[in-house]
Parts: sequence; C-alpha cells; structure tokens
Amino acid sequence: MTRSKNVLDNKPHPGYAFANLPQEERLKRLERIRILHPSFNRSLELIHECRERSKITAEPICGFITGDAGVGKSEVFKQYKNQNAASNGGVAGQSVVAIELTYRVPTPLALVEMLLQGMGAPNPTYGRNLGVKFNRLVNLIKATGVEIVLLDEFQNFVDQNSGKGKLLYDVSDCLKSLINATHVPFVLFGLHDTLCILRVNSQLNGRFQRRETLPVFPFKTESDRSDFRKLLTMIDQQLPFLQMSKMSDDHLSQKIYEATGGLMRFIKFLIRDAAMLAILKNHSAIEIEDWAESFDRNTCMSDTVKGNPFD
Repeated sequence: MTRSKNVLDNKPHPGYAFANLPQEERLKRLERIRILHPSFNRSLELIHECRERSKITAEPICGFITGDAGVGKSEVFKQYKNQNAASNGGVAGQSVVAIELTYRVPTPLALVEMLLQGMGAPNPTYGRNLGVKFNRLVNLIKATGVEIVLLDEFQNFVDQNSGKGKLLYDVSDCLKSLINATHVPFVLFGLHDTLCILRVNSQLNGRFQRRETLPVFPFKTESDRSDFRKLLTMIDQQLPFLQMSKMSDDHLSQKIYEATGGLMRFIKFLIRDAAMLAILKNHSAIEIEDWAESFDRNTCMSDTVKGNPFD
C-alpha cells in the first residue's frame, strides 16, 4: 500500500527558531524533548513531600513509585535528579543521592556497598564486615547533609531474592535500619512486584507512607483521548521544525496510540525516530512516511502490534 503524506497546515511551529540550526544540533535537541506522563507531576510532588516533611516529622516519610515497564518511572527519577544536580557536590556535600540499580543486589552487604559507591566514597567494596560498612555509610550520609535518597530500577534489588524469604527479609531489614539510623527518607522506583520487599517486613512497610502508580496512558473514553492529544501537542511544540506535525489530529493520534499502546517509552522512541528521519530528509515536519519507517525501525513495538498502523 502506498504511504500518503501527512497534510500540513501553514501554522508556524513554536520550535521554528530551532528549525534552521545545523542538522546535528537539531538531532541533539531531540534527545532533550520532554515527554511527561500525566502522573509525572504527582510523582515529583511525592518526592518533594517526602524530602521536606521528613525534616520536621518524628520519623522520615518514604515513598514508592511503581508501574509497568516503560510508563515513565525513570523519567521522574532523572528529572528530579537533574533538577537537583546543582545541590550535589560529591562527598563534600550532596542533599540528593540518586542511584540507578543497574546490577542485582542480593545481600545487605551489597546494598550498603552500592550506596557507598553511589555517594562517591573511596574503596566502597573494601572489607567484608557489614557492621563497619553500615556505620561508615550512616556517618557519610549525616556528614554530607543528605536529605533524600532515590533508588531507581528497584526490581533489580528484589528479583534475585524472590522466593528466598530470609534473604529478602534481611535486605529489607537493612534498609529499614538505614532509614532509622539516618532519619533520611528513601524513595524507591520499580515494577509492581517490587512491593514484595515491603510485604515481608511490616515495619519497613510502615515507613513507606506515600505511593504513586504510573499507569499506561488510557485511550478508552473521549476524555482519555483528549488528554492524549494534549500530550502530543505539547511534544509537537518542542520539535525543531518549521511546521507542526499535527500529532493531535484525531486520525494520526489514534495511529500513534495503536503503535505504542500508550507506553511512554514507546511514544518517546516512535516520535524521536520519526523526527530524526524527517530532519535527515529535510522535511518541514514529520510526514506519514517518517512515522511508518520509525515504527518499522522500533521492533519492540512491531513485536506487539499486528501490521504497521501508518501503512
């Protein structure tokens, strides 16, 4: 089937000021596009509340942000981390500690070592005495003025311990003791199943009073579809083109939803690559052929959708 071009209007694009930048600069700008889940601000408010209220409460208020893979949890983590980057000064002083768990942490000792490393402590894995390292971490958190700790990809903390009740409890108890000893709130980010770390330890569960779930973007009601089109308009306005790509058009927005299933990660991949292709082809906006090719390039989407919605 022939892929017809998207009909563009003559309305200037809000990002037109960037449309005449060198191609390389326009491509770099695509990496800075913000695609925000409707629950994004609520999650940021949760982190802020945990941080500020814990300064005056008898016990720190901790939070848990959960959701399916790809809904935008890591975007919240990165946004808060970047917003507070100026306040972090390494070991000498850091009010926000933000660590992504890129490897599994199966023991209390490994958890403590991971936090020491994330805070920039020298020789974090030297020695095997948990008590010594635990006290070192507590003293470091207090000495550097840490106000909150964010841990992303927390399922990497839990997965290897699932089904191992005692080990999972030991790790959860270590986390609870760390919160008690430092009076610093922790905010965890992870998949829904990660909540099992709280269920095995009622005292730890009680520390995590604030919880937010980032759902897949809905598309069932007219209100859902209207919100989705508003999101697409906000993204469209950030792109470095002379014209709008008309993502919020009823027909095109439905195709974008069909291609992505409402997952923020897929929405980001699809739009980023479609915009990249349009820039490389010197299009004044994203055209239907760019959408179709972007979908074909992102096999993670084509694996779950029958056919190409843009054909």
